[in-house]
Amino acid sequence: MADYPNTSKEFQVQFVTEDDCVKYLLRIRWPDGFVCPFCHAKADAWISERYKLKCPKCRKVHSVLSGTIFQGTHTPLLTWFRIMWHICLQKNGYSALSVQRSLELSYPTAWLCLHKLRRAMVRNDQDRLSGEVEVDECYVGGVREGKRGRGADRKSIVLVAAERKLSEKTGRTIFGRIRLKCIPNVSGETLSKEIKALIEPGTTIHSDGWSGYNGVEVAGYPHVAHKQKAIKQTTPFSGECA
Repeated sequence: MADYPNTSKEFQVQFVTEDDCVKYLLRIRWPDGFVCPFCHAKADAWISERYKLKCPKCRKVHSVLSGTIFQGTHTPLLTWFRIMWHICLQKNGYSALSVQRSLELSYPTAWLCLHKLRRAMVRNDQDRLSGEVEVDECYVGGVREGKRGRGADRKSIVLVAAERKLSEKTGRTIFGRIRLKCIPNVSGETLSKEIKALIEPGTTIHSDGWSGYNGVEVAGYPHVAHKQKAIKQTTPFSGECA
């Protein structure tokens, strides 16, 4: 997202009230404008009460939180957002106790929110990505600094796959769904196997040109290899995730 905060200061400025969180969630869920799930009209809905949207066409009410991990929650969205931001800042893992202490929450609230977030991040029944997908790897953890490139010493390898799509409203390329998977190595065999598990056949794969991706075309995935120097302009999203 273009307005995703990059620093803690930006986060604190952007998310001050519950309304700030609701408006952000609206943009995430309907980047091209609200579409009523009942009459399928594309119209500017208005908020009739907390978290509720009323369609101006059929007058039915739809919850902004419906179908999300926030559905049915009694915890304010601002608290959820603060917890998620806290998780993003941690380099050495996180626990309910650390969230409780850092954000001054009750332990049950911290535990329940983390439990739901963890379940959302490790779902095994997710649909595979489709359309156009950027792929890259990142190296997480380890104690040795200074080594660069693929095969960094003592680090876990994570394959990142990010859908890219065009916003009808702004014409900009935006994030779609994202999949992360720990992999043992970056060989062609491993990458092809995991891409098959994460991405629908026929999907166009964008990569940085690493030779490990050369076999994806044989597996049924059109492949666009971008030069390293052009990665930031052509495939920015998976690189940012990594």
